[in-house]
Amino acid sequence: MTEHSQPRTVAADSQQTERSTVLYVDADAASRERTRTEMTDHRPEVDVAAVGSSDAALDVGASRPPACLVVDPVGIEAADHLVETFDCPAILYSARDPAAVDDALLGSSTTVVEKGPSTHGAFLAEKVVSVTESVTDRSTYALQTAVDDVANRADEGELTLLVDDAGDPVWSRGSAEDVPGLDFETANVYDAVATLASDTATGDVADRLRSDPTDPVTVRAETARGERYLQFRGYDLPDAAGSLRLFEITDVTPAARREARLSLLEMLTEQAQDGLYTLDERGVIDYCNESFAAMLGYDPSELTGTHAAETLAPGELANGQQTIEQLLTSDADDASVDLTCRCKDGTEREISIHYTLLRDDSGAYRGLNGVARDVTERRERERALRERTKLFEGLVDRFPNGTVFLFDEEFRYTEAGGEDLKTHGFEPSDFVGKTPREVLPSENASLLEEAYGAAFEGRTSAFVDEYRGDHYYVQVIPIRDDDGAVVSGMTVAQNITDRVEYEQELEQSNTLLSTLLDALPVGILVEDDDREIRTANQRLVDIFDIPGSAEDLVGTDCSVAVERVSQRFADPECFLDETAQLLAARSTDLRTDLELSDGRTVQRSYLPIDLPDGEANLWLYRDVTEQRDRERELVRTTERLELALEGAELGVWDWNVETGDVSFDERWVGMLGYSLSDLDQRIETWEDLVHPDDLERAWDAIESHFEGETDIYRCDHRLRTKDGDYKWIRDLGRVFERDEDGDPIRAVGIHQDITEQKRRQRELETQRDELVTLTRVHVLIQDVIRALGTAATRDEIETTVCNRLVESDLYELAWIGERDGTGGPLSRKTTAGNDEGYLDTIQKLAEPATRTNDPGTTAIRTGEVQVIHDVATDERMDDWRDEALARDFRSAAVIPLRHDDVVHAALIVYANRAEAFSSRALDALTVLGETVGFAFTAVQNRRLLTRDRIVEMEFKSEDPDAYPLVVARRHDCRLESAGSVDIGEEALQYLTVDGAPPADVLESLLEFQPVLDGRVIRSDGDSGVVEFQTTDTYQSLLLDVGARLVDAIADPNRLTLVVEAPTDGDPRTIQETLSAQLSGFALISKRERERRPTTVTDQPPLQEQLTDRQLEVLRAAYLAGYYEWPRDTTAEQLADTLDISSPTLHQHLRRAERNLLDGLLDL
Repeated sequence: MTEHSQPRTVAADSQQTERSTVLYVDADAASRERTRTEMTDHRPEVDVAAVGSSDAALDVGASRPPACLVVDPVGIEAADHLVETFDCPAILYSARDPAAVDDALLGSSTTVVEKGPSTHGAFLAEKVVSVTESVTDRSTYALQTAVDDVANRADEGELTLLVDDAGDPVWSRGSAEDVPGLDFETANVYDAVATLASDTATGDVADRLRSDPTDPVTVRAETARGERYLQFRGYDLPDAAGSLRLFEITDVTPAARREARLSLLEMLTEQAQDGLYTLDERGVIDYCNESFAAMLGYDPSELTGTHAAETLAPGELANGQQTIEQLLTSDADDASVDLTCRCKDGTEREISIHYTLLRDDSGAYRGLNGVARDVTERRERERALRERTKLFEGLVDRFPNGTVFLFDEEFRYTEAGGEDLKTHGFEPSDFVGKTPREVLPSENASLLEEAYGAAFEGRTSAFVDEYRGDHYYVQVIPIRDDDGAVVSGMTVAQNITDRVEYEQELEQSNTLLSTLLDALPVGILVEDDDREIRTANQRLVDIFDIPGSAEDLVGTDCSVAVERVSQRFADPECFLDETAQLLAARSTDLRTDLELSDGRTVQRSYLPIDLPDGEANLWLYRDVTEQRDRERELVRTTERLELALEGAELGVWDWNVETGDVSFDERWVGMLGYSLSDLDQRIETWEDLVHPDDLERAWDAIESHFEGETDIYRCDHRLRTKDGDYKWIRDLGRVFERDEDGDPIRAVGIHQDITEQKRRQRELETQRDELVTLTRVHVLIQDVIRALGTAATRDEIETTVCNRLVESDLYELAWIGERDGTGGPLSRKTTAGNDEGYLDTIQKLAEPATRTNDPGTTAIRTGEVQVIHDVATDERMDDWRDEALARDFRSAAVIPLRHDDVVHAALIVYANRAEAFSSRALDALTVLGETVGFAFTAVQNRRLLTRDRIVEMEFKSEDPDAYPLVVARRHDCRLESAGSVDIGEEALQYLTVDGAPPADVLESLLEFQPVLDGRVIRSDGDSGVVEFQTTDTYQSLLLDVGARLVDAIADPNRLTLVVEAPTDGDPRTIQETLSAQLSGFALISKRERERRPTTVTDQPPLQEQLTDRQLEVLRAAYLAGYYEWPRDTTAEQLADTLDISSPTLHQHLRRAERNLLDGLLDL
C-alpha cells in the first residue's frame, strides 16, 4: 500500500450547506427590524424571517420550517403554542425578568436572552448558531468531512486509514512510521492491533474495534522511542461507503502524561478562593466551584443546570449580556464587569466578574468562563471612606499651625493639608499616594509607621518629633466604620516649637545645680549659720526615707530635720551628740561610718564652708552598705572558693608568663595521678603532658587571649596521666596583669576533669546520628511503599524497591534473590547499585555446605530478618569478607519478603558503614518486606485470574494422621469438597459424603483440632452433605502463593487436591504450602491447559452487583441447601451458622436476589 493512496469517492452527491433559517416573532416592529438587521450583519449565513404575530409565524413556518425560533412573548398570543408547534430550538428573547415569564413557556425554551434597553442582535445571532449547530443534519457529508479532516490531520503526525471488511488498508493519509509500534506490511489493521495489545491487559481491543469502531481504545506499545500510548478511533460513515471503515490512529503519549497535571488543576479549581463557573452558549451554568456557590448561599449542585438569570438581580442580565456582546464585536476575549447578584435567601451582593469567552475550533461562541469575587464589603468601605474624606477636607482647610493627614492600610496618604505644609515648601500632592518613607527622612518615617501600625490595631498614639528644626506634637488616631472596623487613620501634627524652646531654656538654667546634686552618689545638705537649710538633693531624702521631696526641705529648720532623722540611726543619742560637737568645733570630719537601725551603713563627712552671705555647713552622707557587704562577702567568698575548688576537684594554676614558671596546686597534679614532687613547675611540663593532637589548638587559644581577642582563655584538651592514659581537661584562665605595652605578665586559671562528660557527649552524638539515620530510613520506606502502588508486575515491584533503596544514599547495594531448589543457594533476580562483580564472585566462592546456612538462605527458610552488623568480624562472611571489604561493604541486612507464612524471596541490602542497621531501622525494613510480600501475592493472584492458560497440578497425601483420611478410612467412605465460605477469621466448609451416614462422618470430624462446629445439611442414608466450621482452609493458603484450589477428595487410601496456578507457578512452593498444614503431599501430575471458557457479554459480571457481605451470605445459603426443595437448611439454622439474626439474613438474601435480577434482566 502506498503512503498516500487516492481515496475512493463515497459521497458524490454531496450538497452545499444550507443557510440557517430563523423565524423571529416580535410585536414591536421597530425592535424587530433593528434586531433582524444586526443578526444578519453579524452572521450573514443566518436567514432571518421576522414577523409580528402568531398567525404570521405559523404561515411562514408551514412553507419553510425554521431551524430556530426566536420569540418575544410581549404582545404575542399563544407564544407557548408556537414553541410547541415547531420542532426546533427556541430562544426566549425578552426584556422581562425570567421569573415573571410563564413557567410553561420558560420550560419549553432552549435558552433565554435578555432584550435590555438596546437590542443585542450580535449576541442573539451567536446564540442562534450555537443552538442550531448541534441539531444540523450532517449525515450526507459525514464521509467527505472525515476525509477532509484526515487531510488536515495528516500533517500533524497522525495516521488515518480507510480499510475494507477484512481490515486491509485501501487508502491512507500519513505514514505508519509516524505512529511507532505499527507494522501493516505483514498484517491487516485488526491483526496489527491485536499484536500490540497482546502485551497489555486490553487483549480484546481488536474485537472491540470490529464490533464498535467509534469507541476509542488505547493500547501501550514498546518502541525504539520508549513506551508509547496509541489511540485507535473509528468514524461512522454513510451507507454510500458500503463496508469501508475509517480509522484514525494517534500517538497520545503526551496527553496521557498530562492527565496527572489535569487532576492537579481540577483540585486547585475546587479549592480556589475566588468563585469559578462556566456558562454554555445558552447562558446555563454547567459548572461552578464551592466558592462561587457559597458566595450566593447555594450548594454547587443547586446552581448547575440553571440559567444565569436566576442568580442576577432584576435588570442585571442585560448588563452582563451587553458586556458579552461587546466582546463578540471586538477583538478582545475577556473583560470585567460589576454585577449585583441575588442570593438564595433573597439578599443582594455586589460581585466583580471577569469574563473569558469560549470558542470552538471554527471561532464560534460556545460560552464563557467566569471568575467572581464578592466586593460588597469593599464597596461599603469605599463609600464610608468617601464620606469621611469630605469631613477631612473641611478640617484640613481650616487647620492652623500644623498639618493633618489621612492614610490607608498600606500607610499611603490619601489626603494631606494644613498651614505647615507650605511652611516647609510642600503641596498636598507631594504626599498623596505615597508612604512616609517616600516623603520624609527615615527617622521621622519610622516613628510614623510604628504609630500607623498601632492605629490599624485600634490603638491611638501620641509623641513629640522634630522636623527641620520645628517640634511637633503628633497624634495618630484610628478611623472606624459603622461596624467599628478600622478602615483608615488620621495624623494630626501640632507645631509646638515655641513651647519646646522655652522649656529648653528653663531646663538649661538648672543644669549645673542639678548635675552637681543629682550626679553624685551622695546625699547633700547645706545649712547656713542660722541652721536654715539652703539646699538638699533627692539622694539625701532617699537615704533617710524623709517624707516629701528635696525641694520640701529647702527653707526649713535643719535642727528639726536632724532630730527627725536621728531616729533612723541605731544610736540616736550618739548621732545627735556627735553632730552638735562637729558644729561647735567647725572641724572637718571625713568618712565616718554610722550604723542605721535597719542594718544599713552610711558614711558621713562634714565640711565647714563659707558662703557670700556668711558661714555654712556642708553635710555629705553616702550609703556604703553594699560596699561594706561586698568587703565582708569577699572574705567569705575567698574562704568558700577554696572549699569549692577542693570539693569540685578543680585544679588551679598560676603562670608567670615572663619567666615560664607555673604554680600547680595539689588538685591540679592529683587529677592526673601525680604528686607535687613528681612534676617540674614549668610551662614546658604542661606542654609535655598535652596530647600531641591538641597542643597546637591549645596554644592558638592562649595566643588569642593574650592578644585581647577573647575575654578568657578556654580550651578542652587531653592531658597524659601518670599511668599513660589521657583525660579530657577543660582549661580556663585569664590574664590578670600586663605591662605598659599590654603584654601579659601573669595569668591564672583552673583545670576541670571532663572525661565523663565527653563520654556522655559521644553517646548522645551516636544516638543523634542513629535517630537522623532512622528518620531517613522511615522516609525512604514510606517512599518505597507509595511507589509500589504504581507497580503492576513482580519485576516492576522488585526494580522499584531496589532502585529506591540505593537512590536514598543510605545503602550501596540492594538485590533480591530466590531459591533455585529446596535448600539450595539464592539466585539473583534484581539488582540496584554497582556491585563491581561482587555477586558473581561470591556465587563462585561459596561452598555448598556454606550456602545452606548463609544469611540469605536462612532468612527464606526461617522467615526472620538476618543482619551482619560488621562484615569485618562476622564469621558468616568468612568466605567472601575480602571481596565485600574491597568494595567498602561494611554491614548488611537480609529481609524476607513474606506474606503470612509464605516467603517469596529475600531482599539483601549492603551499607558502607558498620552498625548501619539499628533495631528500629530493621523494624522499618521488616514492614517493607511484609508490604512487598503482600504485593507479590496480589500480583500472583491477579495473574492467576487474567492468564488465558493455566497449569493444573494434582497433589496426593497418604499421611495416616491427616484427619480427612482418618475419617474416610474409619467410615470407608468418600469425601469431596463442595465449596467454602469465609466468615471473618474462620470458614464454613461443605463436604459431600458417599458411603457412610453423614451424621457419623460429622461426629468424627468434630474430634479434630481445626474443626470447631458443624451440622448435617442433607442426609439420604449413606450419602449427603455436611457443614463444619474450621480455622484453616486450603483455599486461603493457596491464594497466598498465587494458586487456587479446584477440588479436594478423600477416600480410605489417600487425600487428593487439584490446584490451578499460573503457567510460571512454582510447584515446589505450592507443595510446601500444602504440607505446612498436612504433611506428606507429593506432586503426581501437572498439565497445562486453557482456562475454562467464560461467556463474554456487554453486561458486567453478576458478582459486581453484590456487596462482599451479600456474596458471602448468598454463597453460604446455596452451599447449605437453602435453595433446594425441600430445603436442606432453614433460615434460622443458616442465620445461627453465620452468627446473625434471622431478619438480617432475610434482608441480605432479598437485596442480593434483587441485585442479581437487576443485572440479569438489565432493569
